[in-house]
Amino acid sequence: MNIPIMRPAHSIKEVRDLYEWAKQRIDMNLCVEIGTFAGENAVIMSEYFKKVYTIDPWKNDYDQNDLASSVNFNEVEKAFKNRTININNITHIKKTAEEALNDFENESVDLVYIDGNHQENAVIKDINSWRSKVKKNGIIAGHAYRDWE
Repeated sequence: MNIPIMRPAHSIKEVRDLYEWAKQRIDMNLCVEIGTFAGENAVIMSEYFKKVYTIDPWKNDYDQNDLASSVNFNEVEKAFKNRTININNITHIKKTAEEALNDFENESVDLVYIDGNHQENAVIKDINSWRSKVKKNGIIAGHAYRDWE
């Protein structure tokens, strides 16, 4: 099974623009990506940050409205590992965002990029849960929110 590329060219430019913007505002030591899928964004992050932690349990059926939640996650995990095998500053944590919270000290993360479960309540929960992990003047960013009320 081929794993789809999740980031079209315009999206890759947008995340690069985000990290270029961030370079002017924060330390580029540690970032966390919640919801890494096959690691495309993680590879880009690794070019900008000294240390990248990706968090994804690679489990199906978390969102019936998100096609990505119904793929073969064994294949996604293999694609991630193949994509990142030679990148030494990426560490994957195979947990949910909530389960991984205790793996990080408060105010230790320069940037958190939220791109896991795209349901409104899940995104709000990730923002609220991870806010304490971000350094003062750090950045919480993300992707793919829907038209929420």
